[in-house]
Amino acid sequence: MNLFVFNPEHDIALASGLRSFTAPRAGRQLRHDLGFLPMIWAEEGDAVLVDDIELAHQSMQALGLDIKGLWVTPKTINHYLKQQPDDLKIVPWGWDAPIVTELTRMGCPKQSLPDDDQLRMIRQMSHRQWANIHLLSPLSHMPGLIGQAYAATSIDEVEEAFAALKTIVVKAPWSSSGRGVRTISSPLASGMHGWIGHVIERQCCIMVEPYYQKVIDLGMEFQLNGDGSAHYEGLSLFDTANGAYTGNRIDSEEDKEAILFQYISPALWQSVKTAITALLHQHLAHYRGRLGIDMMVVSTDDGLRLHPCVEMNLRSTMGHVALQLHRRYGLQHQSMQITYDGRYHLLK
Repeated sequence: MNLFVFNPEHDIALASGLRSFTAPRAGRQLRHDLGFLPMIWAEEGDAVLVDDIELAHQSMQALGLDIKGLWVTPKTINHYLKQQPDDLKIVPWGWDAPIVTELTRMGCPKQSLPDDDQLRMIRQMSHRQWANIHLLSPLSHMPGLIGQAYAATSIDEVEEAFAALKTIVVKAPWSSSGRGVRTISSPLASGMHGWIGHVIERQCCIMVEPYYQKVIDLGMEFQLNGDGSAHYEGLSLFDTANGAYTGNRIDSEEDKEAILFQYISPALWQSVKTAITALLHQHLAHYRGRLGIDMMVVSTDDGLRLHPCVEMNLRSTMGHVALQLHRRYGLQHQSMQITYDGRYHLLK
């Protein structure tokens, strides 16, 4: 049996480095409004923790999706836990210290939660520099691929990179989905100086990358089982606006690959998939859970190239949601989007 928890504030929680924190209002509302998402893959006997059962039920009905699992709330979880076996598996969107603190306060058994060493490992591997060293660096040497990044520990280093490259992208080490990312195409103003200095002070460095002319966003979605195996779940084709996620394509693997193969060859895609699976097996053998690796096809003077690791998300992703909507419910030729009208909605 699984107890699923949607904690979209996960990336901010990692950045905080705290055992307990209050997520920004937008993060809290996103969790409240879209807490039903794990029900998309829940099976009979599983449960999903939500703030509002009626809202969660209505959201699934609005999407025309059947409900197999149970709903629980912070008020009813204690009763639910008393009825569960010792091997209850708790599956959040992503593991971090604040969600462990929250679940512990709710009465979740210690044996179902990661310990401090596991949490430190997850936070360390979620740092952008980790993915740069262990994934991007070995991959970028393969024919047809491109990509580089490095950790700057001072504003002077950032300015030197800008002087050499003319346009750069700087990223807070713990951040994703467009948060903590800035493109610099003119000399650093005081506001940018302040932001970069704050990131370096709080997170010890800032990641610096060349600016790439993006053609299409994509990603590989994986499930790791904690025994060294890395299972490739599928291709994610998604859209962004100003670096922030806006939606995913829901389709069969064949149809998504047909789109991708307009830009890169099937042989290149297969070789990258094989290489990444091997690297995940080598470096994340003890990690259990989902992860996604965001990529992009970029235009260069030498033609189109694949950037194989823009970022690694050591958690579930909206790409996983799109994959489940196709596999479980047969949806295809659709676009999945998150909209906001005072409340967040998942639309397809």
